[in-house]
Amino acid sequence: MSSIHAAFFISPQTLIVPVCINHITTVFMNPEIFEYTTDKVREVYKKHNETLGLEAKARKEILTDLIEKGWIRLRRYPNDCWRITLWQLTDTEKKHLSVFFRKILEGYLDFRETDLYLPVKIMQLSDGITIQRLTVEDISKDSFKNSLQLHGAP
Repeated sequence: MSSIHAAFFISPQTLIVPVCINHITTVFMNPEIFEYTTDKVREVYKKHNETLGLEAKARKEILTDLIEKGWIRLRRYPNDCWRITLWQLTDTEKKHLSVFFRKILEGYLDFRETDLYLPVKIMQLSDGITIQRLTVEDISKDSFKNSLQLHGAP
């Protein structure tokens, strides 16, 4: 199946987790995968006085915690780009992303990427740097040499 909408997580152990609704709902519906509990998710939302599932402060806290622990967040924006959020783009993360993009180019988990030249933007939360000028093809071939780092870019 080919689609223009897609979202995933990649675990520190390279488990690829598809996202059906949004990333925070995936965490809430499958907390054990993320080494969370439903109660812990509810507690973070309660701390911020937010409705469960709201994409605001609690969501940011939970996703930042996961990313700091090595999780990678990915979303494909139709006719725009892939946006990836990770803690830091190390050789390990590069390898995880390369494997992921090779898999989805072949078709994986009911998704197949068909645009080799779709831009990929990577946000490093550790320092706020956005890495750009990469394409799906670059990453699938483990070629990060074309990247450009922009400080504080969205």
